[in-house]
Amino acid sequence: MYPDRVVSLRRICAPSIAVAALAACSQAGSPTSSAAGRSPSPLPQPALRSVYRAALGISLPVPEGWSVEEYPGTAVTDESPPQPIVHGPRFTIERLAGTDPAVAFQGHCGGRPASHAEGPTAVAGHPGSYRYLCSPLTFIGSEWTVLVPESSTPGTWRITYLGAGGIGGRDRMSMDFTAVLAAFRPTAPAPPLGDASAVAVCTSSGAAVAQTTGSAVRVAAGYMSTAGAVSVWQEHGRFGIPAHAGRSPFRHQPAAEPVAVCYLDGDFGTYGRYPPPPPSGPRPSYAPYDRIVVLVPQNHPPVVDTAGHASSLPATDHPQPH
Repeated sequence: MYPDRVVSLRRICAPSIAVAALAACSQAGSPTSSAAGRSPSPLPQPALRSVYRAALGISLPVPEGWSVEEYPGTAVTDESPPQPIVHGPRFTIERLAGTDPAVAFQGHCGGRPASHAEGPTAVAGHPGSYRYLCSPLTFIGSEWTVLVPESSTPGTWRITYLGAGGIGGRDRMSMDFTAVLAAFRPTAPAPPLGDASAVAVCTSSGAAVAQTTGSAVRVAAGYMSTAGAVSVWQEHGRFGIPAHAGRSPFRHQPAAEPVAVCYLDGDFGTYGRYPPPPPSGPRPSYAPYDRIVVLVPQNHPPVVDTAGHASSLPATDHPQPH
């Protein structure tokens, strides 16, 4: 997919040319000449960008031009090169919460042969890591995996290059993978903001949303409120969004009814990706929504209040009980 660039020199001399020209041609094609002994041009260092992944709760290093998405229904992040081949080489990143790297290393490769396995050792600047190369599970190819310990809490980040030809290669994708490893920061996502009771309600609600949307869902915040307070919050605007036109639908519920206000992070492209397209001309492209606000009344069905991006929907904005 990323063929190395090799400099090649050929000199072809016609048999009928003059003796002086033959001598010059012979000298130019000689193995002792600097051009003939030129080594392959080195590949440029990979350029990376930082991409926040709501389902993981952290930012990831991604090679420039690559696409990023989650496997449907999981929190496994997939990084694919430009013009990817279907089921072709790619990188995956997954958090194993509460799992020590030594435990995650047990049974590596799932019974398949491993041509290389070592650890704990320092890998790309991450001490206490493990790495191994598994024989192919699918036609994509071998799997080069690194287990990186989480820096702040018990846990492991599993980072895999699907389709690797080996460990530490000098081809383009191997260099990209090494750069991603070196730039990766194995921090745990921030714990949810808010009230423990509301976070528990939001966790259950998030599981239901995950089944509906097919996206992994992480609770960013949860707050207990009331239907009366939610009504005021909606009618007077929040997140810089204009207030409801007319009365809030929560006015039809008892004012004291408990309502959990849930901030859920994930890949919510089903709720929106761009504003309504213009009648003509190019369609603007926007990132899929990665945050929704779900209101969970105690005695009524949950309601998706707002969908958008974490950058514009701060998880600290919530109704205050009266």
